[in-house]
Amino acid sequence: MEKKKKIKRPTIRDVALHANVSTATVSRALSQSSYPISDELRERVLLSAKTLGYAPNAAAQMLRKQTSQEIGLIIPSISNPFYLQAMNGIDSVISSSGQILVLLNTQHDVQREREFLAILQSRNALGAIVSSVDTSPRTINQYVRRGLKTVLLDQHLNGANCTMISTDMRSNGRLAVRHLLELGHRNIAFATTPLSRWTRQEIYSGYCETLEDEGIAPNQDLLFIGEANTQYYPNDVELSAGAMAAEHFIERRCEATAIVCINDMVAFGVISTLKRHGIRVPEDISIIAFDDIPLAGAYCPPLTTIRYPAEQMGRLAAMMLTDSISNNTGFDALGIQLLPELMIRQSTAPV
Repeated sequence: MEKKKKIKRPTIRDVALHANVSTATVSRALSQSSYPISDELRERVLLSAKTLGYAPNAAAQMLRKQTSQEIGLIIPSISNPFYLQAMNGIDSVISSSGQILVLLNTQHDVQREREFLAILQSRNALGAIVSSVDTSPRTINQYVRRGLKTVLLDQHLNGANCTMISTDMRSNGRLAVRHLLELGHRNIAFATTPLSRWTRQEIYSGYCETLEDEGIAPNQDLLFIGEANTQYYPNDVELSAGAMAAEHFIERRCEATAIVCINDMVAFGVISTLKRHGIRVPEDISIIAFDDIPLAGAYCPPLTTIRYPAEQMGRLAAMMLTDSISNNTGFDALGIQLLPELMIRQSTAPV
């Protein structure tokens, strides 16, 4: 059998020979260098490059310029559609700026997040948008000091020297509980993944404060924490955490009439587990969550949830980052909070 010939990629030297110029002239013509070169010579080089099908080597260009056109997006989970919605907003800005978005999934692992920041720094990336699982600002600040322009997405780290885009999570928790109180619920449980991130802590604080405002003492027996493992749903830690929280709810014979779930994915895990045990939603128990991912309205029952403007948050984060990059300016350490919206559907009902 005849061996297939490997097609040789044309090099800058081939273009120089074809145009009958030096390789330095080719480099100047193709890179739009400020070095003086006649229009006739530039046209000749461009025509030769087109004829040979020459394309510049992006990696080599990055090394020569000591920078890249990459912007890193570091998120804790690619299985949660909230981050995919945010990514749509980010990409719409990044792609129109001629930059490249690099997706990095930490899988809720702080060490992986730190490694990804180091990789972006070593590749001379233009910047990073990070939904951090780290509870300390030290690592973020370390890379900000080294010149890696950074925006925190859907997260707040006290002491971080960068812009943070989020919603008022404590008010969001209050909004969810108020909706249930208006339906007559007084015995309200809380299902969550471990309360390690700022977002979860703030929502839980809003839950507790709203109950206290109504004269209801928050009860630790109504807090159900599902560990981030894959015991129930091997491909999704949040669904699995929701299922585990629901199993604990059932084992304790909890008499709560409603459950606040930390996000939509956890709520799906809770609802499917309750259904498996013959507990109906919302006839037997009401469920409310946060995010309003696309599946929330199509779920059975359609999920009552607090809508976060994920795509808008992503777009705003990318706009602030690209603006800082193009103007070569730093960031003020400020927090921007966008407004949520209560989406009432069929998973909540009066007691």
